[in-house]
Amino acid sequence: EGNQAADGAAVYSMSPDLSIRQGLLRNHVSAGAVIQVARSVTSSAQGGSLSNLTITGNDALAVAVRSGIQMTNLTVVGNRRGGVVIDDDMTAVFQGKDPKAGTSSRLGNSIVAGNGSFDCQLRQGGAINNVLYQQGCEGVNSIAISGMGDQQLIADADQNGICDRPDLPGLLCPLAQGTEDFTASMRPRLLLSYNRLEESLIINRGYNQDSTIPVGNQIGCDGVDQRGKARTLCDLGAVELVVPPNRQSNGAEVLQGKLVRVDLISELGDGEPVPAAQCTALFGNAPEGSWQDGCIRYVRKPVQGRVTFNPASNELQYQASASFHGFEDVEYYITTTTSRFSEADNSRSILIKTRLVVEPAPQIVDKSVNLSGGMTAPAALVGLLGLAGWRQRRRLRRQPGQAAGMPQDREYPR
Repeated sequence: EGNQAADGAAVYSMSPDLSIRQGLLRNHVSAGAVIQVARSVTSSAQGGSLSNLTITGNDALAVAVRSGIQMTNLTVVGNRRGGVVIDDDMTAVFQGKDPKAGTSSRLGNSIVAGNGSFDCQLRQGGAINNVLYQQGCEGVNSIAISGMGDQQLIADADQNGICDRPDLPGLLCPLAQGTEDFTASMRPRLLLSYNRLEESLIINRGYNQDSTIPVGNQIGCDGVDQRGKARTLCDLGAVELVVPPNRQSNGAEVLQGKLVRVDLISELGDGEPVPAAQCTALFGNAPEGSWQDGCIRYVRKPVQGRVTFNPASNELQYQASASFHGFEDVEYYITTTTSRFSEADNSRSILIKTRLVVEPAPQIVDKSVNLSGGMTAPAALVGLLGLAGWRQRRRLRRQPGQAAGMPQDREYPR
């Protein structure tokens, strides 16, 4: 982060034999590219790869390669001097002969959008498939977006780095780092305007053994995403949207009379609580009162304590009783932007069971010393200090090297 160089601000390689995966490259400055490969392969045995990378916010071209580089599951967004340039001179390398399959540079299963004056440039060959873009990344199964309305790229209307509410547009959340993630990334979103999962421009849009793509141009998805999460059907970009199982459990301990907050981020996966305004259309009238975000429905409520849900922080908050000691379970349904697309009506929400263990407050034990004889604490302290001073004066009267209790040496006449 933050490097400056004439060429290859983060990575500069003369050889295409390199592999870079699962990382973040941002805030670099270069007249060239952030990742730059200067030479082409000289045989079909050579080649490298770039995968599961987020490249964003650079005052540079994002990627510039020659032949032999396979690029998959990249998120290349918001780079001022351009996105990806492939200068694939395989014809010159093989002296006019057809290059062997696998040696041409390929870009696939990626999001390359909002990069200066162009997102992709192909010079002398190369191949592009399954890419979401705005300018210049035409290819088989690639999708061009306008950058407006439901095709707005980033969900950050206030420009504060915080992902907007689910009811606002934006295909990607702004750059953010999860508590369990090694690097920051840009999470894809499922918009509330979608009625079917197939309407998403990112989810499950990666290469899936499509016979319309020539064999030499095909490029598959990586097995994991930038965060190390397993990929399923292959989403475009560096992050695979995680949909958790429909049944989850967690727990927490709390002292009597205290408040505990139970983080539900891992239980909700990459989904966001559905806004309250959408709940009636999904489930009818609220079971009691009015709906709140997440369409919360309690299966079992606490008897001793009080429980609330905070959708802004994805937390369950439990206020323990001051007189109860033991445990109680809370069960509730939460509906998210990912779970609502389940094909079965009874699994459009996540059922979470939270066990809350209430412990008694620690008892404070008085460990002060009881001094007998009616002596007060100040008087006892003065007595102890006096005794310490008397021992110190006795020690100083002795000659150096003389042990306690030994008579002083005498001098006898000769």
